[in-house]
Amino acid sequence: MILPHYFNMKISITKTSLFIILLALTFTVKAQGDYVVTVGGDSIACKLSMPLFGALKYQSATMSVPKKITPDEIREYYSSDDQQLYRAVYPTHYLKPTYLSVIENGRISLYEATNRIYNSTNMITTTTTTWYIGKGTAYVKDVKSNTLFASRSRNERKDDFAEMLKDNKNVYDKYQAEDKYSFEQIRKLIHLYNQGFPNTVRPFDIPKKDYVIKNNKDTVFCEVEPATMNTIGRYRISELDKFTKIDTSITEYFLAENSSTYLLKNLPKNSRRQYVKLLVKGRINLYSYSTNNSTADSEASLYAAKEPGDMVKIKHAFSSPDKYEKKALTDLISDDPNLVKKNESLPYDYRSIVDYIKMYDSEYLNNSKPIK
Repeated sequence: MILPHYFNMKISITKTSLFIILLALTFTVKAQGDYVVTVGGDSIACKLSMPLFGALKYQSATMSVPKKITPDEIREYYSSDDQQLYRAVYPTHYLKPTYLSVIENGRISLYEATNRIYNSTNMITTTTTTWYIGKGTAYVKDVKSNTLFASRSRNERKDDFAEMLKDNKNVYDKYQAEDKYSFEQIRKLIHLYNQGFPNTVRPFDIPKKDYVIKNNKDTVFCEVEPATMNTIGRYRISELDKFTKIDTSITEYFLAENSSTYLLKNLPKNSRRQYVKLLVKGRINLYSYSTNNSTADSEASLYAAKEPGDMVKIKHAFSSPDKYEKKALTDLISDDPNLVKKNESLPYDYRSIVDYIKMYDSEYLNNSKPIK
């Protein structure tokens, strides 16, 4: 996990009622800060920290020293830096709970576990990803994995997935008709399924308020309507207000529904700044860009930047990467020789690119200095 780089933001106080102002201040903790949720259901604003040696810890404003995060006390925690929720669950065949990333949160929750195994003989690290699903229980089943040694057969996993979708006929029929079982398809179907049960997510699970950040760094909590192929992006503070166009006076906006952050950036060979979606935050930031917000990240163009450097394109939408895009990524990770070597032999696709950059950022963070 990438630990937070904290920053302060002023809350823009507009001509709204005191109730709206207090509501906005309440959401500051959820949308901008770390928090933990106890096994009793209490949500505590805090600061997460990872010691050089030891486990992840948290510290609230009332605590004199940080405390270790353990499943017997903390059910879940949220990292504001990578905008990721983690929950303690029991994956298939696990005897003890472990924290997994919550990829989709709702009546059906989708979890992700990434494991990296280093082979000292050929100096290659193998990365495997497994997705788990749960429905109102902490005991979750594996539904999809890219490893050759899955704990259950493909048919068993497909049957379990279908069974969970049955109480939403439209989604279940869509799954049966399309007959696809990719990572992307599973996530899309779960997201679509959860839209039919909007009141089943607990209020502390994910931030519930959109916001925009202005040039002067003011944060305005509001309702955001993202741009589409045919419409411009807009926002309004309350239902009584008119929508305001999202233009270059807005440097960033956040969509609470899918926990997505969009930043105004200069794209290479583009005279106008564009809003790009932040996928990975760290020493190297990864972004996706498409003229249509509904486009899947895996089908959008990918850009990366090593702060405070310029953005470079590392994958074009809908096409195989060319040698220049591969070289752009290689140049970014050039101070990590091991990753450069892996980049030469492993597939160059959306998931691999995300894994490369997460691995680089993790190693950089752990070393607290440039990689040698």
